Amino acid sequence: MLGPVVIQKAAEDKRDQLLKIDRWATAYKDAQPERPLLVGGRAPERDYYIVQFRKDDRTTGLMRVNAVTGKVGSFTGIQEPGRSLYRFYRPEEIPQLVARDTDLFPENKPVAANDIKVHETLHWVACDQSVTPFMPFYVATVPGVKDDVYVRVDGRIATRLTHGAAGM
Repeated sequence: MLGPVVIQKAAEDKRDQLLKIDRWATAYKDAQPERPLLVGGRAPERDYYIVQFRKDDRTTGLMRVNAVTGKVGSFTGIQEPGRSLYRFYRPEEIPQLVARDTDLFPENKPVAANDIKVHETLHWVACDQSVTPFMPFYVATVPGVKDDVYVRVDGRIATRLTHGAAGM
C-alpha cells in the first residue's frame, strides 16, 4: 500500500491536469490538498485514499485515489465560484462532534471528547447512510456505547449502517 505522500503527489498531478479543463478549473485553481485519508472499502471498492482540496476554508474538490496503484479513480468538484461541496470534517474534529451528540449516550450521560477514540482508517460501504465513496465514515469507539459509532465526513452520525435502500 502506498503512503500519504505518494498519494498526495498523485492528487496534485491530477489537479494540475484538471486545471487545463475549464469545467474543473473552478474547483481546483488555487485549491490545496489536505492530508490524504485512508478508507477501507469492500469489493469492488477496495482500499482507497480520499483527498480533500480546499480553497479559503471551503471544500472545492475531492479525489479518490487507489491505495495500491496511486491512480486517481474519480473526482468531483464545485462548478460555481464561491461554492463548497459540503463541510468536510477532519479526524481531529470527530471526538468533539461525537461528544456533543448526547442522544448517543445512555441516560444522556456525557462523555469527554478525550475518551472517544477515532479509528485511523475510515470505512465505506454502500449503505442507506452513504451511497457514494466520496462520503466515507470515521469509526469512533465511545465509552459506554456498545457498538462503534459512524460519523460521515460531513458530520452526520449513525449508530449503525443499514442496507434497506442502498443504491436507490
